[in-house]
Amino acid sequence: MDSLYTFIILMFAAALLVGIAQKIQIPYPIALVIGGTAIGFIPELHPIYFDPNLMIVVVLPPILYYASFGISFREFRSNWREIFSLALGLVFITTLVIGLIFKWIFPEFPWALAFAFGAIISPPDAIAVTAILKRFSMNSRLLTVLEGESLVNDASALVLYRLAITALLSGVFSLSDASFEFFKVVSGGVAVGLISGFIIQRFSRSYLDPVVGVVLSITIPYMTYILADSIGVSGVLAVVTNGLVGSQVILSHPAPSRRILGFLMWDIYSILLNCFVFILIGLHLKILISDMSTKDILLNVGYGILFTFVLIAIRMVWVYAKSSIQYVKTRMNPKSAKDTSEPLSEATIIGWSGMRGIVSLTAALALPLTLSNGMMLKGREEVIFITFVVILLTLLIPGLTIPSLIR
Repeated sequence: MDSLYTFIILMFAAALLVGIAQKIQIPYPIALVIGGTAIGFIPELHPIYFDPNLMIVVVLPPILYYASFGISFREFRSNWREIFSLALGLVFITTLVIGLIFKWIFPEFPWALAFAFGAIISPPDAIAVTAILKRFSMNSRLLTVLEGESLVNDASALVLYRLAITALLSGVFSLSDASFEFFKVVSGGVAVGLISGFIIQRFSRSYLDPVVGVVLSITIPYMTYILADSIGVSGVLAVVTNGLVGSQVILSHPAPSRRILGFLMWDIYSILLNCFVFILIGLHLKILISDMSTKDILLNVGYGILFTFVLIAIRMVWVYAKSSIQYVKTRMNPKSAKDTSEPLSEATIIGWSGMRGIVSLTAALALPLTLSNGMMLKGREEVIFITFVVILLTLLIPGLTIPSLIR
């Protein structure tokens, strides 16, 4: 009962933080990550215990499902090259580079954990980015590229995360097996999302009244994820694909009340999930730090700073290099080449919009406590702590400076 009271009080405090953040016009994940940390260190707070294996199942499906509803499908198709360049190419490169650096810093930890960490912090957060950019008169193409990237790269990063965790638990890694597994989970996840999306969304549109349809929509991402995961394919990609299908269905829904109720309810649910995760990490950090010496804390903070600037550098180099290559191609063959390169100002905004958030936090908390042989997973605490530092710094540095950069 004490834990329940603690949870209710903390959720109340988190909701107040969201309101304050909106009042002073900063992205509410920034307020939650700072406030959650401070709240976690209040004396006499009862700990809240949770199963880390349930974090991804409980939190990520609805977050990704709702994020897919904010994207213009027409503009998504028009800008798919830019989106997939960031969401696939940049994610792979970031995971590789971060994994190599992590292994260099912590040679005693397994390679699989190093690349799992790379996959954890590689995807930017859609909520933090769009909360800032939508306050300005940004062109819809730029918003679509950033929202589409955040949606697809969450899926691609979590597929890599799943492969790394599988290798970590089994202790065996084969490149050929991993490549086949990657193709299977990706294609299977997309297929499950398409099929379930068309069936469920069409049924909901045709036979359910607005209120019941909205209630059903809460269960759709969970059912889609469970179905895909039960047959061994990517539940994350299935949810994202289902959401893209559903976004087209709901836009053509004949009842305006369905659209109004749906978006209002999902806004509320998304905020509640963010409050839940950031409050948990605040409480969890207190436990982590209590087990660390002052030297270890300072070292891990330093590593978090290092990884933050590596992430920023990789993203800026990737964006500018891609824009430069496209610019050269267009100028060398102006008649046949389609000018899809971003202006320097847009490339700079895209490069600086690399805030990490709830997806990275949830994936870090979902790391297994033990290996398949029953031994404790060494390095789990370091990964969670460094991930939190990276999230905090990427929210504060790019998050608080990008409005001035846009102006």
